[in-house]
Amino acid sequence: MLNAKVEVPRPTTISRDIREIFTIAREAVGKMLQTHPGRPHLCLDGWTFPNVISFLGITVHRLHEGKAETFILDFVKLIKSHTSVYLSQQLTTRLKVYGIKDKILDITAVNASNNSTFVRKT
Repeated sequence: MLNAKVEVPRPTTISRDIREIFTIAREAVGKMLQTHPGRPHLCLDGWTFPNVISFLGITVHRLHEGKAETFILDFVKLIKSHTSVYLSQQLTTRLKVYGIKDKILDITAVNASNNSTFVRKT
């Protein structure tokens, strides 16, 4: 907007492009994780913004040719209370989408009272 020669895209164009890039990236990461011989590690972090909107961030980590690699698996908007059952459902859904539900080695999450139940249900 500081350069008059630059055409700023419409919000709908940006939204469409972000969704398309996410879909392409999801497919690529899913194929890469499904064919990888090792078992990936997950890290989860949930938080609530001051406007009371909650999210769950899911990252996946693997060793590939002796180097650690990290990918954002998903960023989930939470719409219910953060019970272990609900969080497990959200995570399980994403793992099924990526085709890696049975490949996970372990999960690291924040220190919360419902972590043990959450992991057992996932």
